[in-house]
Amino acid sequence: VSTQSTGSKFKPTFTFKLDDRNTAGWDDVSFTSCCVVDDLVVTGCNTGEMKVYNYHMVGEHPPYSCLQTVESTDPEPVTSLNVSRSGRLLIAASTNTASETTEGHVCYLWGVNGHNSHEILDHRLDIAEARYATFGNTSDDLILGTLGSHKCAVIDTYTGKSIHTMVNPPGTNNYIKNHAVFNFTDDLVLNDGVLWDFRTNTAIHKFDKLNNTVSGVFSPNGFELIINTELWDLRTFKLLNTINTLENCLLKFNHSRDVMYGLSHIKQDVHDHDPSYKQILGPFESTFKTFVAAHDYPTIGSFDVGKQIIDMSFCRRDILLATVESTIEEFTHTWTGGSVVKVYMVGRTKSSRADDEDDDDDDDDDEDDDNESDKDDDDDLGLGGENLRRYRPLVSGLCK
Repeated sequence: VSTQSTGSKFKPTFTFKLDDRNTAGWDDVSFTSCCVVDDLVVTGCNTGEMKVYNYHMVGEHPPYSCLQTVESTDPEPVTSLNVSRSGRLLIAASTNTASETTEGHVCYLWGVNGHNSHEILDHRLDIAEARYATFGNTSDDLILGTLGSHKCAVIDTYTGKSIHTMVNPPGTNNYIKNHAVFNFTDDLVLNDGVLWDFRTNTAIHKFDKLNNTVSGVFSPNGFELIINTELWDLRTFKLLNTINTLENCLLKFNHSRDVMYGLSHIKQDVHDHDPSYKQILGPFESTFKTFVAAHDYPTIGSFDVGKQIIDMSFCRRDILLATVESTIEEFTHTWTGGSVVKVYMVGRTKSSRADDEDDDDDDDDDEDDDNESDKDDDDDLGLGGENLRRYRPLVSGLCK
């Protein structure tokens, strides 16, 4: 499938919803994060629980708790989920959104055993004070934890012990949405505008602060760094280009690293008093953009899901994309509930016939189902499963 196709075509396939049967007595339960792990969709909730859905069955597995051990009157939401490159490990971040310090932040490491196991997820260890964590890009051996704006740590996955702790020098950038990231060879770290050599635990360079929100990511080509609209040369630390279409975007690369996704942060000024805005990543505008992950990062297209996006994740084969979508009230700028997790087939459109295996009558049924999808009433795996049965052979075959 061409890069142009994978970055411009998205077909709604499944929708996961919460209702009274699966909220365990909590009021105002909503999805806060998601992660695609082969044929599973792991979701985080504002109750501190993770819910696991399977393409091969209707309904969900029993929830897994990420409730904090610190004393709190309210449960802490699971604000991010990240899977390792092998798909065998998962990190869930449970963040105290009311805390301005590292107190109340914990990341939990889980093993992923697959849908045939009695326990799909098993708890391995905790990473205290980490409000966000991600795995290395080359193996499962390293975890990079963000411990605040000024500090991050590289942690041994199997022991939970810190290998290096990197404390930024005074005068760092204090990006609102800062989170530490590895480069694609796991020897460099970027945290709050400061570039570190992980191998020697040395701060190499501090990049100029030209925005207040976005802390930046490494380019897959190994020579460039993208911080908001600025494209920096890692060899000379000089500004190469300014790409205005990337302004205020969280950037994510698909697993093939040929398509870059841009999620536009909701402006801070309308969320000064909204605790949900203190999530380390979201929330985002309703439209995400796609770019060719190459020279000058040209735009491929944009896709409006119709609701604010809270999180986004990709299948390891890059044929499925999952989003958490919710409604934010226009005047109070708070979540109004009704969040859903939607799964899109990448490289397909509603009018595409490449995935139609039925006769003409079934094609008509497909069109009806797609129209229902526009209304957010279709494919509810808690209530039905017609599209689940229809797409099961294609999805299970491509994701393994």
